[in-house]
Amino acid sequence: MPEKRRHLRIRASQPTLYYRAISARPRVGSAIDLSLEGAAVETPYSLARGESIDISIALGQRVFSCKARVVYAVWLENDRLRAGLEFEEMSDEDRLVIEQYLAQTR
Repeated sequence: MPEKRRHLRIRASQPTLYYRAISARPRVGSAIDLSLEGAAVETPYSLARGESIDISIALGQRVFSCKARVVYAVWLENDRLRAGLEFEEMSDEDRLVIEQYLAQTR
């Protein structure tokens, strides 16, 4: 099956914080891989396919924040959810943060 991604993903284990439109309470998770266009996140909390979230990912001493859409969400055996996210809106500054992080970790 051909790869659909345009950008290389790197393995990661970065703390994340995200907000859902249906709740003002932040949720935590861990980004397990990252690229310029998206991430896979594991969390003990529910997310729905197609849902839009605001997410922040700690990348070293900096924080990357953007809006993202849930592309897939699958419950794992360990009662954690793995969600694939597509980044949708990010500032130029946040794009630079993730570009620099990815360049340093390749």
